[in-house]
Amino acid sequence: MGSKMGYKEDAIQNFCDSWWIIDDSSEISRGRLIWTFLPHIDQIPYRLVIESRQEATNHKNARFKMEPLRIKQPQKKNPLPVAAASLFKGEVS
Repeated sequence: MGSKMGYKEDAIQNFCDSWWIIDDSSEISRGRLIWTFLPHIDQIPYRLVIESRQEATNHKNARFKMEPLRIKQPQKKNPLPVAAASLFKGEVS
């Protein structure tokens, strides 16, 4: 059995004749795709604070801490540069 539409040979789409079934009813059932919006209430934003690096020339690893983000107290540019944690002008960290 050959692969359909670029799916891998062991994908379930290759073992059934029609993968998508059009259903215009509004009834919710198992396996049905739905669109929803779920707000996260009481979610506290955090920021990443770089504390140190294990090696001065190695940007792959860094020690950090997480602390609550306070919008009214913008973070100053971190004196310890880490390539993966750049802070650009106007960006909140």
